[in-house]
Amino acid sequence: MTGPKRKTIQAQVAKDYLNGSPQRTERVFGWGRDTVVLGLHELRTGIICPGDFSSRGKKKEEKCPKLELDIRSPEES
Repeated sequence: MTGPKRKTIQAQVAKDYLNGSPQRTERVFGWGRDTVVLGLHELRTGIICPGDFSSRGKKKEEKCPKLELDIRSPEES
């Protein structure tokens, strides 16, 4: 489970069972404190913060940007 749904569940568990404490939630369940804090803010305000998953992970790197052009149109000697 990812995104807003996970944050909401984590925040609700923190609120219901751990007096809304992100530190206790981190210690007891091993969840990220920042995620729980954000989830608690979302519960309080009703505004959902979308995640930026597209910016994570390994980026495609072009090592030789002109290589495709060189392959498609080789110079004749």
